[in-house]
Amino acid sequence: MNGGSPSSVLDASPEALVEAGYKTLDRLRLANGLYIASPSADYSKVWLRDTVYEVMPYADKEGPRYERTYAALLDILRRHEWKIDAIVRQKPVSGDAYIHARFHPHTLREFQEPWGNKQNDAIGAILFGVAEGLRHGKPVLRDARDRRLVAKLVRMLESLRYWEDADNGMWEEAEEVHASSIGACLGGLLALRRQGFDVPDDLVREGRAALDALLPRESATKPVDLSLLSLCWPYRVATPEQRERIVRNVEKRLLRARGVLRYQGDSYYSTLADDHGRDKPWEFYHGTEAEWCFGLPWLSLVHRDMGHEAKADHYLRWTKRVLREPGNLPELYYAGSDEPGPNTPLGWSVAMHVMALEAAAKAR
Repeated sequence: MNGGSPSSVLDASPEALVEAGYKTLDRLRLANGLYIASPSADYSKVWLRDTVYEVMPYADKEGPRYERTYAALLDILRRHEWKIDAIVRQKPVSGDAYIHARFHPHTLREFQEPWGNKQNDAIGAILFGVAEGLRHGKPVLRDARDRRLVAKLVRMLESLRYWEDADNGMWEEAEEVHASSIGACLGGLLALRRQGFDVPDDLVREGRAALDALLPRESATKPVDLSLLSLCWPYRVATPEQRERIVRNVEKRLLRARGVLRYQGDSYYSTLADDHGRDKPWEFYHGTEAEWCFGLPWLSLVHRDMGHEAKADHYLRWTKRVLREPGNLPELYYAGSDEPGPNTPLGWSVAMHVMALEAAAKAR
């Protein structure tokens, strides 16, 4: 399970790995405060969700990085405020009418080609990130317009009836009602409420009821999914019993030598996808799924949050073995191989590793 890590990685101290991780995040950070997902050809774009996770390590740090990123995110939403207003008036029938989750890194325009554009969890993630910034005393809301915009996003989720809205989910695939999307929205709404925002009780009640009815499944077609870890951390909307069940299912069904499957039968970067495409039944891809590296530090963070210190440390050591070099954690490895995917390093992976290392340091 060494994933090809050289001895320079295995010998590196936690402090050196944290420093290297921040250097990588700095390289992925744009002048406007946003982050590209990866320096690869396909991923050198801005995803709302990825940016939220990539800047998360800075929420409790001195300096302006965190609030500058949220200023840029809110500027994107200001540019598309007309979409938000339209959704508040009436739930859309087309995915194009939703706020897209992928933008040009410099013009900040939405990419228009067909994509999984309905991503309610990205909106929930931004709301959560705004609240996290406020909790840490960050001036993430610059003026009254920013506050009105956040309030509109709450009303947008109400109009969408997020608790029953079929979206493309964290993996930007088929439209279903996803527990991870419901949980992200619920987590964002609860975090905002703790910061004094007006969040109607029924939005929380409906989200909680829908989540309880769906868990431990991610959706009607996915009994287990890596994205469910987000309900355990950072959103912390899973009950203790739900959290134990989610983690147990992920470890039993999805954990592999170099990472965690997104779900069983995942065709994205499957070793069969090039020759056979991605439209076969899920069973066709079993045993060939890509192993996603950020699943390992994510499990470390979740176990640390649950008080399982030894298990959290175990996943940190495991993560170290799949690093390419300090600060370079890939998106994924191909099944049964030491070959990483092309999106290396992945900013989301690096940020997860940094936060898991820092959580370990705080626990000592």
